[in-house]
Amino acid sequence: MALSSQPKEVAEDVQRQAQLRRVDKDIEHLMRARYPLIYILSSEEKRVEKSIADVLHAREREKNYKTKIYTWSVTEGMRLGKEPQGDSKDPLKALRFVVEAKADERAVFILRDLHAYLKNPEVVRLLRDIGRKLKEELKTVFLISPLLAIPPELDKEVAVVEYPLPELLEIDAIFDRVSRNTGAKIPSGQEREHVVEAALGLTADEAEGVFAKSLVQTGGSFDIDVILSEKERIVRKSGVLEFFRTQEKMDNIGGLDVLKGWLRKRQSAFSEEARQFGLPRPKGILMIGIPGGGKSLTAKAVGAAWRLPLLRLFGSFITWLQEKTSPVFVIATANNVDELPPEMMRKGRFDEIFFVDLPTLPERKEIVAIHIKRRGRDPEQFNLDLISEKSEGMTGAEIEQAIVSALFDEYDRNGKTGVLTSEGVLHSLQETVPLSRTMKEKIAALRNWCKTRARPASSSWQGDGGPEAGRKIEIDVGGKSA
Repeated sequence: MALSSQPKEVAEDVQRQAQLRRVDKDIEHLMRARYPLIYILSSEEKRVEKSIADVLHAREREKNYKTKIYTWSVTEGMRLGKEPQGDSKDPLKALRFVVEAKADERAVFILRDLHAYLKNPEVVRLLRDIGRKLKEELKTVFLISPLLAIPPELDKEVAVVEYPLPELLEIDAIFDRVSRNTGAKIPSGQEREHVVEAALGLTADEAEGVFAKSLVQTGGSFDIDVILSEKERIVRKSGVLEFFRTQEKMDNIGGLDVLKGWLRKRQSAFSEEARQFGLPRPKGILMIGIPGGGKSLTAKAVGAAWRLPLLRLFGSFITWLQEKTSPVFVIATANNVDELPPEMMRKGRFDEIFFVDLPTLPERKEIVAIHIKRRGRDPEQFNLDLISEKSEGMTGAEIEQAIVSALFDEYDRNGKTGVLTSEGVLHSLQETVPLSRTMKEKIAALRNWCKTRARPASSSWQGDGGPEAGRKIEIDVGGKSA
């Protein structure tokens, strides 16, 4: 969907539809399944409460019944709308209010920041009592908190929902609302996309705040640099990401003409027009080389030229893997087994270890067809046999990138009127130097290591990509049969 200027009614509908995501369905299903205690992990109380209300109102329209929504905080006590419900600021009194509510009344109770009181054994006991009681009633208790702090006694009683940050459509609707309310000039096309995307990763309030600050600081316009600067301040508080400010330019990099040309082609692929053409959003590059060769400088220049935040992630996967207790299915990948720590390979860490070899001829033909179709083209219009034959020794990723590269070349030459052809794909394949050639010895060593330590991920095929068929013979070595 294109990000464009929208009238109020359309923008509000987009925002409402954007909020009907998987998490909202999850909340609805938990309520209908009579989960009495639902712990929502989020710092966005207002947004979560609106989501709960939207779910309830949708059910009310469908089933023609009414559900009361009570809210509680230690500062306001229990309220029904704006109406106070007696002396209920104390958390114990608030929980007793829930226990004593009419059994036949449909209601939800939204408790804000109750986590601060979960070390109190009376609070914990009352919550357990509520959990037992509400399973037989049409009521649900929501605990909204930015911190996950569930005592062991409640671990089996509480369903946890991690509420996600706003998605692109929600940020776009916030952008529209700020623009309408301030009368600001709304940018269009790719400039608008950049402004909205710059606020991804922020809460709804944070996104609204950075848009408003940009308008104030610039005198009425949306400036990406101002938005990124404010986002940097917010990101630094996390302690997990490091935000780089850079004014480097591509002209500051000497040489590297092939890399810079490649990056130039990819820069235009962030537009909506490029996506409609079939181009994927660029995912990244791996730069390998000697220290001081310009790798870090190039990264900083790309961040500045593309007007995207440059972040460094801190953290250890192996530490998380060792300590995790949540029901997470991990799919890990590795290219060099020599650098894997022994604890990663111990028995029981994973259910199984698979070896993914280079694709066979039939697999390559299937891969080519998949990626051509994924770009909105008809595979039947291409010479799949020739393309799969000429891609011998290439990985699926290399074949995909050859097709993508052919798309970039065609778009660079002819724009949206360009036509992807077999010849274009074959030309890209010819320019591709596969890993099977540049890392021949390492791949052979990896295959040898996996023979006795891993299961093959593909069925064998008697052709160029699989084990070669051959005559079985006996050779006498030193007079002995071998």
